[in-house]
Amino acid sequence: MDANQKGVGPTIRRNRLQQKDVADALGISRMTVLNWVHGNSVPTGTNLLRLLEYLRGFEPALQAEDLLPAAGSLVAPGSDPAVAE
Repeated sequence: MDANQKGVGPTIRRNRLQQKDVADALGISRMTVLNWVHGNSVPTGTNLLRLLEYLRGFEPALQAEDLLPAAGSLVAPGSDPAVAE
């Protein structure tokens, strides 16, 4: 796996972590982690900080922006971000 891939999913897979273990470590539901991994949502606020702290135990140089997808990549299915309403 490319070490330069960003996002929660690639980071978790790169470090061979289990979603359940991440969820347990952060005190959140496995479904929340699953949604982050699949790009349905992103960690924010306290969850982002706690996730970053946890994952830095595996990747010390990890930054918050490494866990977030590129701008505009979270787009509702069937919508066109180029079309202004």
